[in-house]
Amino acid sequence: KNQYHWRDINLFENCQNVAAGCARPDPRYTRILQYSTDAESEYKALLLSLTRRFHRNVGFQVSYTLAKSMNEADDAGSIADVPSNMFIPKVDWGPTLNDQRHLLVSSGTVALPYSFRVSGIFTAGTGMPHKTLAGVDLNGDGSSEQDRPAGVTRNSRRAKGISKLDLRLSRSFRLAGRARLEGILEFYNLLNRKNYDPSRYGTVIGSRTFDQPGSSTSNFFQARQGQAAFRLTF
Repeated sequence: KNQYHWRDINLFENCQNVAAGCARPDPRYTRILQYSTDAESEYKALLLSLTRRFHRNVGFQVSYTLAKSMNEADDAGSIADVPSNMFIPKVDWGPTLNDQRHLLVSSGTVALPYSFRVSGIFTAGTGMPHKTLAGVDLNGDGSSEQDRPAGVTRNSRRAKGISKLDLRLSRSFRLAGRARLEGILEFYNLLNRKNYDPSRYGTVIGSRTFDQPGSSTSNFFQARQGQAAFRLTF
């Protein structure tokens, strides 16, 4: 409820196609964008979690989330996210861009002999939505940012699912007095699974990149990486 979005108020409701000759209420301007809080959003979720506190050298937590996230606008801070129909914003009701139906996250730690310790995080989830856009101003209202081909609902396509395993191996060494040195090896995306950023998919239907994943700078979607470190406490 009370979600922000933009709307062009310099249009007549019964004649919005300015490209075909419809006048604007104030002809001195093209678009006049109003920032309002009358858009709606809704989030429903079921969360299940199983936790074992660290005991006898083993501790873990497994969490599963079943969720559904819906709204009328994706990016309240961007003027690109105007309604596809300025006078009927409800037609844009659909999944949010971060709507992930199923998400499983499991983490754990095991203490091994000789002061070694292994810990890891496994994440798996279904794909999140991305946009399908026409790329042109279909209704002639002066805005092409959210126009969709006929019959296509908002955020109706889904990116591929994700799966990732991060692992950490460490060993602690006692030095003089209270000083301790910890050696650490960390691996991200250990299985080198290809995960695709849903925000980097091509969105304009008919284009060469439509529905194809692009490169991402987000750490989560990178190929396998590793690093070594030392930590001294005293």
